[in-house]
Amino acid sequence: EELAKNIAANGQLQPIIVTPATDEHAGKYHVHSGHRRCVALRALGWPDIKAIVRADLTAREARKIAIADNLGREDLSGYEQAMGLAAYAEDYKIDLAAAAEEIGLTKRHLSRLRGITKASPGLLEILRDTGISARASEHLVEIDATDPKKAARLAQRLAEGTVTLKDIEAQTKGPREKTRKLAAVRDVEIKVDK
Repeated sequence: EELAKNIAANGQLQPIIVTPATDEHAGKYHVHSGHRRCVALRALGWPDIKAIVRADLTAREARKIAIADNLGREDLSGYEQAMGLAAYAEDYKIDLAAAAEEIGLTKRHLSRLRGITKASPGLLEILRDTGISARASEHLVEIDATDPKKAARLAQRLAEGTVTLKDIEAQTKGPREKTRKLAAVRDVEIKVDK
């Protein structure tokens, strides 16, 4: 609904990516990127949709485009992003770093998603069921490495709204922040007046 309002106000800013259907749906198209835009445009009753037709896409390329498109969505949870990347890597028998490179993820984003895939079963279950963001998941995973029960408890409280992302970040930034401040102090040039 929000996307439809945005498109109604600003127009379709980005084309969808499609391939021609060759099966019983000949004459139609498979949407590989922009499914939500397509649904929003249909809801608006627009008869035409800007699209890039890619008849040359392999199944792997089509999947890569779809995953890259999904990873850019703000409403996709950290768990969904991590599992999408992990499934792509597993299906094509490559590691997460190679999958991230193919999709075009930054090293930072890869690090965030890799951590989620290695979370304890209890935390993973909460992340799956609650839709917690990748950023919040990253901090929870850091806590999970030393205290899985605490991480699960914080994740549940975040999902319930009784703690904030800022509260969780404070749980992980303490030692790093002190180290950063000490490093800054060491780098200061001291001049003594005689």
